[in-house]
Amino acid sequence: MRRSIGAIGGSFAAAAMVGALAAPVGAAPSGPAPSGTAIVRLADMQPPSPARYGARTEGPAAATTKTNLTVYLASPRQAQLESLANGVSTPGSAFYHDFLTVAQFRAAFAPPAATVGALDAYLRGYGVKVGPLAPNGLSESLSGSVHQVDGALHTSLVAVRTRAGANVVGSAGPPGLPAAVASSVSYIDGLTPWVRPQDNLRVTPAAVQTGGVASPRRAAGSAATGSAAVSECSQLTQLGNGTDTAGYQWMDPSDVSTADHLSGFYSKADTAQGKTIGLIEYDSYDAPAVSAWESCIGVTPTIDTEIDPTYPPSATPQYIEATADIELVTALAPAATVAVYEADNTTAPPLDPWTEAITGANSNSPLPAVISTSWASCEPVTGPSAYFQAEVALFAEAALQGQTIVAASGDQGSEGCYGVSGAGLTTAQQDALAVNDPASNPLVTGVGGTGSDTVSGPQYPWNQRTATSANCLGSGCPGGATGGGLSTVWS
Repeated sequence: MRRSIGAIGGSFAAAAMVGALAAPVGAAPSGPAPSGTAIVRLADMQPPSPARYGARTEGPAAATTKTNLTVYLASPRQAQLESLANGVSTPGSAFYHDFLTVAQFRAAFAPPAATVGALDAYLRGYGVKVGPLAPNGLSESLSGSVHQVDGALHTSLVAVRTRAGANVVGSAGPPGLPAAVASSVSYIDGLTPWVRPQDNLRVTPAAVQTGGVASPRRAAGSAATGSAAVSECSQLTQLGNGTDTAGYQWMDPSDVSTADHLSGFYSKADTAQGKTIGLIEYDSYDAPAVSAWESCIGVTPTIDTEIDPTYPPSATPQYIEATADIELVTALAPAATVAVYEADNTTAPPLDPWTEAITGANSNSPLPAVISTSWASCEPVTGPSAYFQAEVALFAEAALQGQTIVAASGDQGSEGCYGVSGAGLTTAQQDALAVNDPASNPLVTGVGGTGSDTVSGPQYPWNQRTATSANCLGSGCPGGATGGGLSTVWS
């Protein structure tokens, strides 16, 4: 159901529109802040130390180095936004399932044009290029040289070599803005490129030993690449639900759909036709492998690859996680359109793919009804506190637009930082209670993984400590079980 803004609540809509019309226009700054202007430090954007992530600061970044950021704007009606997001999701609420379009959302919650104009004029005064507003009116891209960004944001950008060997540019301290425009900014994404989401894929020891991907033995979705996927067709069709040569149990898509009780939908010819499912990926996928997989299981889904134009995926992708995600979704919802939102895991601001999926920015696909991700980071290493609030605004918008978000809770459950690489955590910090973002966000459904040896047999948590060695894929279950735990961010 979609209603006009007025139908959702006359007093709320009226207040929103009056606020937009009555906002003081004022004189927008036409250049750099005058000498002596008070600069407000955005303390909740204090960057975490690169050293904590195994990265090395190599000194000030070269003044001519180009850098790209995304600025998220504060909604003047953030409290109402969060309240309505809960309302549309709560049965019995007066607003239950009264969803908005992106345009309606923008009209109700975006800051006034004068506010955005003042910020943009200030940034352009330093030579920073400001991109167009996102369709929701709450974010825009910034680009410029280190010299220009340092001047506008009163930062000291530094050159950093990440643990993975990438050369990136980030901020050594929190950004600052003149008081007149500081309150209009909620978060600046891209200042901490050493903090990256990690995939939640665990491959079997057999795959690790051979350097390949044990697939489809690993799970329902094959992540084999190229000809390897073709050679597994016969195994997939001949063995069915059984044991592969390495001794691991696996189920094919028909087994999984039976175990997950999807056959009732299929019997009614409901295979997700007319629906779009969004996948957030910080990598590209192996298109030949996906095509071979589709041939194996006899499906012809529509896959729209939505590549971030500013941060396209790396030229040397990992392939495995994104490929597995696509294959499993196409197997279980074969008539759906799968929109894959790809971005580079080294340089892209982490929220950019989410913005594309929720607002339709840079996208050719309809807004997805469901958005899924298996990428995450444990809360203690996710980033500045303002990052979580920026997530809230995006995820609240998704709720208001009728979009469901599901995210992997991670393989370590209540010890979400266990074994996290590249975060510089001590053993004690890795063993401490922690959960994964974004699964811990109240507006996201956290999904934990389970395993089973047969379609009708008992299920057990992935990596359950007390499970047998075989159930833990031969790993001995050293790292806890998938599931939830205690958040240090959300009550």
